[in-house]
This record gives sequence, C-alpha cells and structure tokens, in this order.
Amino acid sequence: MRVNRTKLSVAALLVLVMILSTVFSMPVSVTATVNDEDEDVAPLAAEYTEQDATVDGATEPTGETEPETTSETSQPTDVPEVGAVTGLVRTSKQTNRIALSWDSVAGASGYNLYYRCVDSTASTLTRLTSTGGTAIGVGNLNPGMKYQFRVAAYVAVDGQLYEGEPMTITTATNPNNVSGFKLKYSASYITVKWSKTSYVDGYVIYRKSAESNSQYVKYKTVGKDITEFSDKKVSANCPYYYHIYGYRKSSSTDIVYSLKYAEIKAIAGLTAPTDSSSTTRLNRILLSWNKSKYAKGYDIYYSRDNKTFKYLASTSSNHYYSGKLNTGYIYYMRVYPYRYVGSAQTKVRGTYFAKTFKINNCAYGKDPGSTYIEVSLRKQHMWMYVNNELYVSTDIVTGNYGTMDTPKGFWSINSKSSPCTLTGPGYTSYVNYWMAFIGSGYGIHDASWRSSFGGSIYKGNGSHGCINTPYKNVKKMYQKAKVGTPVIVYY
Repeated sequence: MRVNRTKLSVAALLVLVMILSTVFSMPVSVTATVNDEDEDVAPLAAEYTEQDATVDGATEPTGETEPETTSETSQPTDVPEVGAVTGLVRTSKQTNRIALSWDSVAGASGYNLYYRCVDSTASTLTRLTSTGGTAIGVGNLNPGMKYQFRVAAYVAVDGQLYEGEPMTITTATNPNNVSGFKLKYSASYITVKWSKTSYVDGYVIYRKSAESNSQYVKYKTVGKDITEFSDKKVSANCPYYYHIYGYRKSSSTDIVYSLKYAEIKAIAGLTAPTDSSSTTRLNRILLSWNKSKYAKGYDIYYSRDNKTFKYLASTSSNHYYSGKLNTGYIYYMRVYPYRYVGSAQTKVRGTYFAKTFKINNCAYGKDPGSTYIEVSLRKQHMWMYVNNELYVSTDIVTGNYGTMDTPKGFWSINSKSSPCTLTGPGYTSYVNYWMAFIGSGYGIHDASWRSSFGGSIYKGNGSHGCINTPYKNVKKMYQKAKVGTPVIVYY
C-alpha cells in the first residue's frame, strides 16, 4: 500500500501543537535547594577517623521529617526576609570542646550549625544540628585540632527552612599541655627540652628572673618542630624559671594555648655532681659524689625500671649508704643537687648524677658469708650481722684521720680477750673487751675515756687505729664474734 507522506507530516505537526498548548497552560512551582555559598553541605569524608562531635544545648526542628533548607536568594517573594548572623565567637577554653555564641537575629525560627575539621581530609561543611538559642557547645573534639563553624538563621514556612546570610569562623581546641621536660645546664647556659605536642603551630617560652623583677615575660617563640630551647643569657648562681605553652593559630586574632604549664626551675651553675667512688658492697649501695659548688643539699631518687623514680632521702653531705638490698637486684639511682632561693625559700634542683647498680654481697672480691662485722669510716658507724640479721648497729670512733687511719680491707678476727691492757708508744689503756683483726695492733674495743662516738670526732681526736666502741655494744658483739669472723672496713 502506498502511504501519503505529506498527510503524515501534517498530522504529526498537529499533535505537537496540541501537546505544547497543554504544557504552557499549567501553573509553575519551583523549590530551590541551598548551595551555601557554592559549597556542598556534606558529611565529613569517610577516611576521617576522629571521633564524631557531640552537641549540647541543641534542639532539632519540629515535625516528623526535616524540612528542606532554602537559600535566601531563591526564596519566594512572600517569604519574610531572614537576617544575617553576626557576632559569632568562641566562648570556651577547653581541649575537647568548643562553645560558640552569636547575636540574636530578629524573626528567626532557629539556627543551623555546620562544621568541619580543618585538620582532616574533609573539604566541605556538614550540618551538625539546629538550635533555638544563640549559644551552643560542641564536644567530643580533639586537643589542638582546628575546626570551621558556620551558623545561619532560618525561618520555617510551610515545611521549608529559609536561611539568611551565615557567619563562619575558624578556631581550635586548646592543645595538650607541654610535657616530658629535661634540663641540661652549666654556669653559662640553661637548655630545656620537651616532648613534641600534637597539633600545635609552635611553642611560646616565658621566663622569670631577677632581670624581669621576678615577673614572667614572653621570652621566645619557636616553631612546631623545635622541642629544645637554650638560654645563653644567664648568670652563674642565679635562678631562672620557665613556662612553655603550645599554641594553635587560626587567624591573627584567634590563637589558643595549652591550658596548663609545668614550672621549670634552674640555677645556672647548679649542675649534676660527679661520681666519686660509688659502688655496691655487702648488699648496700654506697653513693659517693663530688660536691656541686652552689648546692645546699642533695635529693636521692631510685627506680627499679629506670622509668618511675621515687624519692629516697636527702642529705647535706656528699655520700649516701642504702640499707640492705637483695643480691642481684638492679637499681637506678639519681642524685639531684638543690638550694633555696628568694624570700619564699623556693627549692630549686639542679641536673642529676645517675648511676646503675646490680646489688653485690661481696666486699673486696670476697663473700663474707652470713655473719660478719661491717665498718664505714666515712659514716663512723659499725654493724654486726648474725645469720644475715642485724645484731648490733653503733656509732664508733676510728683512727685519727690522715695520721693513724684504720686500715681499709677485708679482715677477720684473729684473737679475743676480756679484759685486756693495750699498750703502745706513749699510752697504756685498760679495756673490758678486745677483738683483734689485724695482727695485735688493730682491734675493736670499748673506750671508757670517751663520752661520745660518731660524727667527725675521728678528724683530730681519733684513735691510734683501733675501733673505739660504746661499752654496751662491744660487750654484745664480743658474745657473738668468733675467731675468723670477717671484719670489712671501707671508707
């Protein structure tokens, strides 16, 4: 069958005209969607693993479903104009929370809050919540991290939210406190080191000294990768104090700092003492050091793991002897010099001298066994142990220092007498108890002619080399000591 192509074309044209006339006779309804200053409002990027923010003081819009938000530029002409948000500021100082407030907008039904973490991979803001008030707190944040917040007032009309012009600020939570301080110094410099703090733009160092009338002044600012500061503008024997804060800068006016600080105190020249002849002997730690020039005394600390150190004792002398410890145990010791400064007599420590010991029960390379006599010339003290239990502890007077010193070494009792008359060049002395340990010239005995023992008597008024002992203590020792009982004498 042959088709008339002209008739078909005319018919198609008539159908098209009818369709167009129908379309143009219908009413137009347009609902604009917000583009929020050409930025998509989307959730944070999936790879951002920081914890989600929580909000206090927020109220969601009423209704079972959330109304669409419409920008001011696309509002119908019969929708009231929504005012712009002004006065948006941060009102808190915390490491895990940021509080915000802003000026009230007349006629607003509420406010939408958007945010993003600037330090994450998120490049767009996401709507966090809505509130009817003009203040809100966002918690569960991370220390020192930077966040961007946007607040827009809205009006709700017929199930639609129409936003006004928003206000955006960028700020940060306060960084964690600076920690892990270490000191190193001499008479001409003081160096402070610290551990690196996450999410800071740098550190601010404040210093207090006599030069600043004992007031803290901003002294130096360093970058985020610098964790050491050396102060070379110091004078020997003068105290200096430091505070160090980490900071995060969002703008020239928005800078947040660590909330707390540790006061680092140092006296130029109050350096660590040097080891003299420290050792372990007879299950003791015998610390000995050369005195620091400016020290008033020394604090002694110990640790079993070289991590956590505990206070042990203080002394004004240059030595310290521990009590009996377990053989084979390892101890880490530190000795800090200190002195007091200012009208408040503030205690300031210097850098420490450190020593590690594996406890040894020997002396001069020999094991004394469980029953022995131990003599410390420096402490002017004597102990007797019987079956590893302390039996006698007594002050003594030993040989006159520098001229008739009692010999140091590993000896043993070779004879006993009670009573006994001691004779020598220019003297004859009657004693009740005598225990010789080096030939017949050096021994342990009572000394009725002495009214006191211990201290520094041996420096100028010491014995001829024997160990002068209070009567009641030497009597007790005589009862237990035998020929062959070891006598260990050390300084």
